[in-house]
Amino acid sequence: MLRDLVSEAHRNGYCIIRGLLNDNEVTRLRETLVNLTPYEKLQDFLSNGRFNWLLFDDRVLELASAIVGGDIFYYGETSQSFPHQSFHSWHCDSRGSLNDLDAFYEVRDGEIYNGWRFGFYLDDYEIYSGGLKVSPGSHLRPLLDLLGHQGGIEVSGSNIKVTPAPYPIVNCDTRPGDLVIFNLRLFHSGGFLRHLDPSLTLSVDQELKLKQFNCFAPEPAYPRAYLFFDYCGRGLGPDLYIKWRAHRLLSSPKSLFRDSSYIELVRSGERAFSYDREDIQVMCTAHRVSLRYDRCLAEEIWCHGTFTERANELLTRNEEFSSFYSLSRLREESQYN
Repeated sequence: MLRDLVSEAHRNGYCIIRGLLNDNEVTRLRETLVNLTPYEKLQDFLSNGRFNWLLFDDRVLELASAIVGGDIFYYGETSQSFPHQSFHSWHCDSRGSLNDLDAFYEVRDGEIYNGWRFGFYLDDYEIYSGGLKVSPGSHLRPLLDLLGHQGGIEVSGSNIKVTPAPYPIVNCDTRPGDLVIFNLRLFHSGGFLRHLDPSLTLSVDQELKLKQFNCFAPEPAYPRAYLFFDYCGRGLGPDLYIKWRAHRLLSSPKSLFRDSSYIELVRSGERAFSYDREDIQVMCTAHRVSLRYDRCLAEEIWCHGTFTERANELLTRNEEFSSFYSLSRLREESQYN
C-alpha cells in the first residue's frame, strides 16, 4: 500500500490517505485549533508545540520519508485556520529560479519537485464547498500550460455550456480525518466551489463566473478548520523555496515581522520561529527529522538588526541544499554587519 501511495503521489502530485485520524483524534485536533492563543497562532507548529503529536506521528513520518525518498526536513512552513474563508486562487507554491528568487520554479523534464504539503481538512468536502482543487500531474508540466486558458463557459437561462480546461481538474472530496499530501509544484486552489450538478467539475475561473447564479453547495456553516505543514527532501527546488520564504520575511511589506501582533509577541519575550531550541532538536533527532533554520535565522537578524552569536551559530548548523541565495550573504550586507 505504501508503495502504491508513493507512486500515486509522484505521478499525480498528490494522494489522499482516507481515515488516517480517528474520530477522537479529529476532535482533539479541532479543539486544539479552537484553543490556540493569539501568540501561538503566529508561531510555527514545532515552536508552539501544540501539534507535535501529529508532526511526529509514525504514520505521517513513514509516508513523508517514503515520498521524499530519504531524510525528512522541517523548515517552519505551517498554517492553521479556524475560522477562515476558503482561498479561490489557481496557483502553485514553489518559488525560485537561478536568476530570480521570486519567480515560480520551473521543473526539468522528469523532475519531481521534492517539497510536500501535508493537509488535514476537518470538514466534510464530499457535500460542502471549500475543499482542495488540484490538477493531477501539473507538477510535471511547464508553468505556461497551467497559467493560461482555464476553459470557457456560456450560460443561457438554465443551460450551462462548459468548455473544459486543457488540463485535468479534480475536487478532493475529503472527509474529517483524511490526510491530503500534495506537491508544492502542483497547481491547486484552496477552496473549490461544488456545483450542484455532480457531473460538473469546473476551473477556478469558471466557478467565479458562475458564482452569482447560486448554483453551488454552501461552505460549512460552522467555522472552517484546516491544518497544513510541510516536509521536504534535499533538492534545488525546496532549497530555493525555503530561502525565498526567509528572504520574504525580511523584505516583504506584508511580512509577518511587520504585523502588530508579531511586534507584541516579540515584546513579550517570545519568538515566532524558535524551533532551534534544544528540546525540539532532541525530539527531532529521536524521530529522524532534520531541521532547516532559515526562518529562525531571518527572525534573529530582524530582531537584532545584525548577525548575533546565535545567528552565526544557526548559519553554521544550517544545511543548505545549494549555494544559491545563501543567507550567509546577509552577513556582508551593510544593514546587518
